[in-house]
Amino acid sequence: MSKTATIRRAARMFFLILVPSSFILSSSGCTAAGVLAYKLHGPAKVPAQYVPQQTPMLVLVENYEHQSSVNAHADLLAQMLMKELGEWKVAPIVPLERLQELRDARPREFPTMSMATIGREVGAEQILYVQLHRTDVTPMMGAAGGDALTGQASASVKVVDVASGDTLWPGGISNDTGYPVSAATKLGAHNGANVADVRQRMYVQLSHDIAKLFYKWQPEYEEAEGFEN
Repeated sequence: MSKTATIRRAARMFFLILVPSSFILSSSGCTAAGVLAYKLHGPAKVPAQYVPQQTPMLVLVENYEHQSSVNAHADLLAQMLMKELGEWKVAPIVPLERLQELRDARPREFPTMSMATIGREVGAEQILYVQLHRTDVTPMMGAAGGDALTGQASASVKVVDVASGDTLWPGGISNDTGYPVSAATKLGAHNGANVADVRQRMYVQLSHDIAKLFYKWQPEYEEAEGFEN
């Protein structure tokens, strides 16, 4: 075998040995870097389901099935949701007072007004519409015999364009029904459980989960919510 052929063969053997080792070292290095990044920065952020335009937004919470009994509940949820959206600068929020002024000024017309009409009347260009489907607080007997109250709420959410009346989000088959969101909480008797407190916690969680649909958030930094014995 010539000297040149011997050198080439040695070079090929070196390549075959070196490259897999380098690849393994590189891969393990990437894995280690990923673990370090996770520890330093937490899990990857969850993207928004929809990013609204930075135009005036009205938060409208309703329940057509039980209007008379949940108006106060709807307004409470609306206030919490407006606060969440404002803190994350999702969009400029139309004050709830404008909506109440419209209800007071046109009480007979308001229940039959379209969302687009309501939006125009209060100076909104888009509406975050929340339809409450369930808002229950019920007693529950704990495993140890202790009493507790549980709260469960469900709603559907969509964003409507005021100028056209069209649903901007969500698309597809959920366009008419909206995006489903639910929340549940429990408060034990030893924590001073009462209906008002449980309902408050339930709406805090529901407003939080609805708002997260519209901004990027990081799971690790989420406060623990929900069940508490």
